[in-house]
Amino acid sequence: DKYSSAIETALGNAVQNIVTDTQQDAKTAVNYLKSTSAGRATFLPIDAVRGRSLDEEGLEDCLGYVDEAVNLLEYDAKYSEIIASLLGKTVVAAIE
Repeated sequence: DKYSSAIETALGNAVQNIVTDTQQDAKTAVNYLKSTSAGRATFLPIDAVRGRSLDEEGLEDCLGYVDEAVNLLEYDAKYSEIIASLLGKTVVAAIE
């Protein structure tokens, strides 16, 4: 809760993305939206999305460093690649 605003800000519009189990589920949903003119959405299939990670050394020594954003969240492990794709290269800092 302490860093929820920071995480929401880092996610930006991605906070509205829809997670699906498979690429096929995402394709089915996209086709439905198109065929019904129901709008647009971004889908993140669990079986296709791959995460990213931060390879910077010495960040923990920087002024205000709190942690990598992915380490500040609690989530089911099946979403780890989704979380890492969205926040894997994000660091949370707090200057007081």
